[in-house]
Parts: sequence; C-alpha cells; structure tokens
Amino acid sequence: MKKMMLTMLAGVLMITASCQKDVKQEGALTETLRTDLLEKKALAYDYPIKPGTEAWKKLSSNAEKTKVCQIPEGILKQLTTEDLLAVCLAYPLLNDMYAFNNMEEGIDKLFSDFNGIRELAQRQDAINKFIEEYKKQINNVNALSGNYSDYAKGEYIVRISNVELLGSRRELLNGRAASRDTENFMAVLLDGYEAKKANAAYFKGIGLKTNLFSRAKVVAWKNNTVVDDEIKFFEFDSQVIDRIDTQSKQMIQNKY
Repeated sequence: MKKMMLTMLAGVLMITASCQKDVKQEGALTETLRTDLLEKKALAYDYPIKPGTEAWKKLSSNAEKTKVCQIPEGILKQLTTEDLLAVCLAYPLLNDMYAFNNMEEGIDKLFSDFNGIRELAQRQDAINKFIEEYKKQINNVNALSGNYSDYAKGEYIVRISNVELLGSRRELLNGRAASRDTENFMAVLLDGYEAKKANAAYFKGIGLKTNLFSRAKVVAWKNNTVVDDEIKFFEFDSQVIDRIDTQSKQMIQNKY
C-alpha cells in the first residue's frame, strides 16, 4: 500500500504529456505557476534549509531534516493564521505524509513532527483560512489547460489535495460543532469534487481520492466516529463513493 501511495503521488507530479502540448522548461514554469496560483506573496517565514540545497544534502536522517524545519517559537506565535497556513503548505517534508501505509499514519506523523501544523490546529480561525485557500485554488482549476510543465501542474494538484487532507483533520475541526464552519468546508469540498471530476484527466488518480477521504473524515468528525479501513487505505468502490456523497450532502442540506 505504501508503494501504491507513492506511485500515485509520483504520477501526479509527472502528469502524462498527453494532457498538455508544447511543454517548456520545467523550472521557470514551476515558478510561474507558483506565482500565479500558489503563493501570491512571499512567505512570512521561509525555511532556512530546503531540499535541493547543499545544506539539505548533508542531512543524513529524517530526524535531522525535521529538526531544521521547525519554526522558531518566537516567530511561530507572531504569524497570522493566513501566513501560518501558507508556511505550513510550504513545509519541505509535507509530502512525506504520502509515504506511509495509509493517510492516517502519514498525517499523524506530520502532526507529531512539525510544530507549525500543531500551532495552526490551535487557531480558532484556521478552518476558515483553509476554506479561503481551497476556494482560491479550486477556482483556478482552468490553469491546468495552460502551457505549464507537467511537474508544475502536479505541484498545483498536490497543493489542492494537501489543503483537503489537512483541513479535514480532527484537530482542525474540534470545538466548532456548533458553528457552520464545518458545513461550509464540506460545501467547498463538494464543489471541489465536481471541479475535479470535470478535469478528470488530471485528478483521476490521487486527486479524487484525497477529496473522498477528506469528506469522509469530516463526516466521521461530525458523527464522532472513525473512517472505515478501506477509506484509510484509499480503497473506494462505487458503494463507498455513493455513501460518502450521500453523507456529505446530508451534512449540508440544512445549510442553505
């Protein structure tokens, strides 16, 4: 299962060339897409050591990499929730959460390792910032038809999945049962699923699965239950998908 998760992630980051024409140099286009869609402004805090640098290559263990990626406490508390979310989404080890037997284990490890995501979970306005970020990203889905590199498009697709996965985490949702925040998040996830299905050439792999998983997590939180094992392992047959769709719509039926 771990191999399957990594294969799906790698497939997203190297989308088949049939989904685009006239591929240009990867590096410049990745930066352009990031500027256009992912990070409209410079990060309020940037990691001093990043993958690809000589300093990063000298780190010999995951523990060492995790240590250098911690946000200094003095800076951590000063970051606005919006800035902190952006910094968390740029966490150099974020995509390691896909390298586990199931998504629950991967996100558990992230929360255990990274002080930024733990701080974000404590912010009362965190879920609303996730909603804003998700809407911004999914509303730009037409960019996938643009002349960006496959890798750049993959970064964008994974960014959307990461917002889904982190925003549906129980720690982010706790304490908001009496509000409409969770229903609002579910509503944008449903809209996102439709947008992804309309662009299935790009999202047919891990993209649809992370949305289904995230909606199942929100439903489970609302009902104070846990997700089934097949969902943890990204095993979605037609019956499971129908159940998640029905439960998702039931959750927001009184919203409007």
